[in-house]
Formats: sequence, structure tokens, C-alpha cells
Amino acid sequence: MSAPHPVLLYYHEIDPDQETTGGVHELRVAPGRSLRPLLERMLPNMGPEWNVTQGVVNWTNADGHAENAIVELWPPRSPEADEMRLRVARMYEVGGWRYDGASCAAARRDGERWFFVLEMAQDDTLTARVLRGAEVAKEPPLAADHLRRLLAEPPQGGPLCAGVDLLRQETAP
Repeated sequence: MSAPHPVLLYYHEIDPDQETTGGVHELRVAPGRSLRPLLERMLPNMGPEWNVTQGVVNWTNADGHAENAIVELWPPRSPEADEMRLRVARMYEVGGWRYDGASCAAARRDGERWFFVLEMAQDDTLTARVLRGAEVAKEPPLAADHLRRLLAEPPQGGPLCAGVDLLRQETAP
């Protein structure tokens, strides 16, 4: 049996200078207004507060065992802010987002950018993985083209965030 095909993809640039082994509890998603609809489809369940949604993200650990964690989507801290917050108890709890910090930093110095990826399959299974910049061409064509276009633009301050809906053939931002 083949793996389910992805239908929704969210990419969040990894900052190799940001500590992710204990202190980071959330990823800042910007622009939140354009990415929120996609993320709410990926994380559709009611969360711990009325304006928070959540979902279960899965991955396979190094031993080949399936693991998962709850990921929550929180609104901006202020009404003026155009960012959402993707909150995890601790980043290192999402094994699919584990990466070698030294390798990521070295790649960044060479101009390569890495991403945390949330991927929702046809069967609504949500998985976490890391995408190295050199592997962008292996993504679905719409996603690869969108990422290449965004990577070619001047940095906007903050991590690059992107969403792709393969069913509707839509991208954000």
C-alpha cells in the first residue's frame, strides 16, 4: 500500500540561531491572515481555549516507531499583529522536526535554508518533517515553485512561512 498523497503543506523556515532544544514553545506564523485558513484546516479540533484549534502531528522515530504530539494554533497576541502562533509544548517533542543544528547553521552560511514542514495527507493524517533547501525540487511542483519564488524575494524580517493547498491549487502568501 502506498503512502497517502499530501493535500495541504505548511512550510516554516528554521532559524539555526534560534534555540529549539528546550526554550522555544511556538513558531510565529506570519502573515497570519493569509495562512490561518490553511492551518485551521490542518488543525481543526477545538483547543484548550475558545479561539484555539489543535491537531495531532505524527512522525516515525529513528527506531521506526510511530509517535505523535498535540500542536495548537493560537491567535495573535494583539489585534494589530498579523501573526498566528503554532504552539507545541516543547519543540523537541515533535520528533519529525528534529535536526542537526550545526549542519543547519553550516547550510545557512552556504546560502541554504531549511524548513519545518507540516503535511496533511488525503486521509487527514498530519505529519512533521524537516526539508532541506536542496530538497525543495522534490516537493510537489506547485509547492516547489511557490517556495522557489518566495526564496528569490528579499527577506521580510522573520522566518519565511508558506502554505500550499494542492487540491485547490492555491498558495499563501
